[in-house]
Amino acid sequence: MSNLFSNLLAMSIAGSVVVGLMLLLRPVTAKIFPAKWQYGIGKMAIAFYLLPVSLIVGKVSFVLPKTITPRHPSGTPPMAIPETLQPNGFVDAVDTLMEKHLPAAMEKHLSLEVMGAVLLIWFVGAMVFAGWHFYCYRRFSKRLLENSIPIPEDMPATLLSSRKAALGVHGDVKLMLNHKITSPMLVGLRRPMILLPASSISETDLKLVLTHELMHLKRKDLWVKVLALIAGTLHWFNPFVHVLRKDVSIWGELSCDEALASEMSHEERKNYGEAF
Repeated sequence: MSNLFSNLLAMSIAGSVVVGLMLLLRPVTAKIFPAKWQYGIGKMAIAFYLLPVSLIVGKVSFVLPKTITPRHPSGTPPMAIPETLQPNGFVDAVDTLMEKHLPAAMEKHLSLEVMGAVLLIWFVGAMVFAGWHFYCYRRFSKRLLENSIPIPEDMPATLLSSRKAALGVHGDVKLMLNHKITSPMLVGLRRPMILLPASSISETDLKLVLTHELMHLKRKDLWVKVLALIAGTLHWFNPFVHVLRKDVSIWGELSCDEALASEMSHEERKNYGEAF
């Protein structure tokens, strides 16, 4: 029980450190690095919330060399490096902290009854959080499907096929018309569907819209949002993870726009900005 609690706490702390540094440095990094970099840092923070730190550190120990032998002139004995400064010494120190010291400290200061009560509160909170979001998603999906109809014209379907081929997107992607939405959207993890608003869209704008949504599908941005939601479920008590969910969504859109705009002409960028 203490190991479960310590791993959960370690994951929450590790992810929060990444998010905190990300937000602290954002005024500088946003001016230097592209949106793709910001999005990548957000995905890395999600990984820290989902993977136990001790397992990550354990994997590093297999990659790092066992010893360090610095270069030295011929005939000169190699320099002795203190064990604590060697890579494995650092790995072992972190591993020991997460696997021994933290659980031991919890067992010392928290009784089994208190720890069990805390875990029960965490579990109930996680179930309520997950249940509420699942309910909202099912209700939202049902309303979308009820108000969606196939597009009667052949031109959008032909354009969709050409855009899929251009981006290297494989698999079936449905194209539907929805009278309740005001902007295009991509929905569905296993059966992706692009929904278009009922308002008329020119062929040029439709090409840009389909390219944008297919780019999200190619980069698996919906799966990133799902992983962020899982992280939010596990760490519902941590405000940093909810900030991260919103941040990842924003930078996912910006990085998608950035990737597409980098291959456009000035006129195409202007049209793209007007379409979105």
